[in-house]
Amino acid sequence: MIPKNVKRVVITGGPCAGKTTAIENIRTYFEEKKSRVIFVNEVPTEIMKMGITLAKYGKLPFQKAIIDLQRKKEQVIMDAACSVEGEQEVLIIYDRGILDHFIYLNDKEQKLIEEEMGIDRQQLYGNYDLIIHMLSVASKMPELYENSEFRLEAVPEAKEIDNKIGNIWKQHSNYIQIDCERNFEDKIQKLINIISSKTL
Repeated sequence: MIPKNVKRVVITGGPCAGKTTAIENIRTYFEEKKSRVIFVNEVPTEIMKMGITLAKYGKLPFQKAIIDLQRKKEQVIMDAACSVEGEQEVLIIYDRGILDHFIYLNDKEQKLIEEEMGIDRQQLYGNYDLIIHMLSVASKMPELYENSEFRLEAVPEAKEIDNKIGNIWKQHSNYIQIDCERNFEDKIQKLINIISSKTL
């Protein structure tokens, strides 16, 4: 049983959606509001920094390593969050949820991983209270799209990833998309307003 004061929010989005910057702002805002904020880093970047890469290990072992690590991290986080005494709000912010990693697999590969790892997809939706999908600038403002060390997709690929993210999360009962904004502060404020109204 998850305590009522523990709220679990996934922030996801395609390449160049502004997730990292937004999450830092959200974290600061809610900490100033005296909420206890637990932030869970994006696992693929963490895995790649360890030297476990798609090129070296292949698609299925790479994705299984990501999913396995994220499942373990989420359990540790939940154990810690549920141990908090009193009624202080505990906000868990996930930089992507487990199902985000399924978008890089075809149907056969997804089924194989689900069977091998004992994953119940419907149960996974229940692991999170709110899914916020920040749309990539690739979808409507491609002139603002930029690559980075870990972001190698071109604009068409970024759009496709955004579509896949939407398709895999839209079954969640509390799935919300946030469109692109030229003023990024407006996008951050939308995020804060949504989290406040849906969790507090």
